[in-house]
Amino acid sequence: MATASSSLILGIRTAPQLARFALVKFDDAGICTLQNRSSENLIRTPAGFEEDIAGHLNWMYEEIRRILRQNPSVSRLALKVPEYTQSSNAASRRRHYLDASVQLAATRRYPHPE
Repeated sequence: MATASSSLILGIRTAPQLARFALVKFDDAGICTLQNRSSENLIRTPAGFEEDIAGHLNWMYEEIRRILRQNPSVSRLALKVPEYTQSSNAASRRRHYLDASVQLAATRRYPHPE
């Protein structure tokens, strides 16, 4: 009898003041289970990053690395990116930058095969 395998995916959505994340387990039967429903799933941005974009990006990068270290069985990372609109402001640009921090953490954890 074959055993079912599963994969754990880290899903992330950033915003200037907080990021939300979900750890979702997918099995071969297509059943999805939210693993962190009753544990940490929100990352609040500490005060002091209003004018320090570089510090904010580094902080987000380190937070994603921390989550990945705490969940070594994560096999993929999914990022919810915003839809493009004609208007762009400081908050939307900051969100794009934070998304880039998440992508950097993911690519360093899961290098692209050559």
